[in-house]
Amino acid sequence: MTERELKFEEAMERLDEIVEGLEAEGTSLEESIRLYEEGMKLVKVCEKKLAAAEAKLEKVLPPGVQFDGIFTSPPYVGQIDYHDQHVYAYELFGIPRRDSSEIGPKSGGKSKQAQQSYVADISAVFGHCKNFLKPDGKVFIVANDRFGLYPEIAQRSGLRIKENIVRAVTKRTEQGNDPYQESIFYCVKAD
Repeated sequence: MTERELKFEEAMERLDEIVEGLEAEGTSLEESIRLYEEGMKLVKVCEKKLAAAEAKLEKVLPPGVQFDGIFTSPPYVGQIDYHDQHVYAYELFGIPRRDSSEIGPKSGGKSKQAQQSYVADISAVFGHCKNFLKPDGKVFIVANDRFGLYPEIAQRSGLRIKENIVRAVTKRTEQGNDPYQESIFYCVKAD
């Protein structure tokens, strides 16, 4: 498959495999060098694709637009397959489904690897969104952070958690009636 044919998600998946190969015991020096070189090529592919996506977004938004804040409730690791839960929206708006691009799907599980992938993907999203925030912009993230991932996510994406407001959630139709806690992370730009 040539670089032009490779999708971003496929490149990221292959990069995950390369990291596993580099970390595996018994990988020869020659194989490690080959994997490293392949990984560096894939990093360049991903950077190009992200730059192209950012250029598309900049065409949609007026030049220099900045937001006062963001309030979001991103997917939780391995809890819900959001593409299935929101299938009506895809049908209503005629948007093609891209299930393989979903961040933290239930089908991906809650393993350490799933958590690491989630941290990388959500951090990239928030890092990109941060570029459109005013210097004093506020970000509120509602998350069921049972794995304690959000301090790292904030750090990686260039945000600083100012406050963590914990609230009890007692009823959630798609989750049943088991109460749990979720956080509202109040964040600002770290710079």
